[in-house]
Amino acid sequence: MGRIHAQVLLEIGGDVTQKCALTMAELNRLPMQRYAATRQQGDMVLYDVVRLVDVLALAGVPTRDQLKGEELQKLVVVTAGDGYKVLFTLPELDPKTDEAAVLLAIGQDGNLLNKAVGPLRIIAPNDRLHSRWVREVRYVDIVYSRD
Repeated sequence: MGRIHAQVLLEIGGDVTQKCALTMAELNRLPMQRYAATRQQGDMVLYDVVRLVDVLALAGVPTRDQLKGEELQKLVVVTAGDGYKVLFTLPELDPKTDEAAVLLAIGQDGNLLNKAVGPLRIIAPNDRLHSRWVREVRYVDIVYSRD
């Protein structure tokens, strides 16, 4: 009888303590919150989200008090399934207030994200033009800005 493997939804690599290949079950174990967003069509969507910084902590990426010195030079490259990439600095993912946090949506209105958007989506609440809201997120790589 063959083994059943959970589907990997997100891979975290680059300059991390431990590379990760995360499943939905692992993401669901993180602190969850709801985020209400207005789509470009004007209607509201309620996303089930986790903070991206909490996801990155699973790979040993420094957060909070550990985020100092050379760690402040790290960049976060988020890549979608179609190759679209966006860039964040590591310090901007670890804000002092939850309202500014970059989020990883893992559900919508209590269900999985639809295939056109998911299975995972980056939400950057302070990005008013939504240019760094990434659909179909597959990879997150941590790199030094000096590289």
